[in-house]
Amino acid sequence: MKHASVHRLALVLGAALLLQGVSACVPAVRDARGYILNERAVAGITPGRDTRNTVLVAMGTPTAVGTFHSNSWYYIGGQTETVAYKVPEVVDQQVVAILFTDAGVVEDVQRYSLADAMKVNPVGRETPTRGREIGIMEQLLGNIGRFNPGATRQAGPQ
Repeated sequence: MKHASVHRLALVLGAALLLQGVSACVPAVRDARGYILNERAVAGITPGRDTRNTVLVAMGTPTAVGTFHSNSWYYIGGQTETVAYKVPEVVDQQVVAILFTDAGVVEDVQRYSLADAMKVNPVGRETPTRGREIGIMEQLLGNIGRFNPGATRQAGPQ
């Protein structure tokens, strides 16, 4: 009788572990990040008619403004999916670029998706800094002679 209950307990624990392992493979978290695209607002923007102010009212503050050309506004948003302990993976990305003339009138509205994205691999090299590195002995012996044990403390203002 004891043998059957031990066997049953082992079976239940094995099933629980199996279910735990299977559940770890299911997408745990799907997270929206950045600008949540409003299709109606984007469709309502007309080049040649709308201005910076009307775009600001319709779409809100842009996610980014062009670095070299401030007449470009970018609304960037995406969705990531995290599986168990892995690094989040981008599963969807939408970018709306609104280009303005110097007078502040919408010149063009461009849309980009994840298919248009390009992977950028940053260079792993480091720029060396000028100066000298001190060794452990210089660190240990560097303070010898800097302190005057015979000096008395001066009283501060009273």
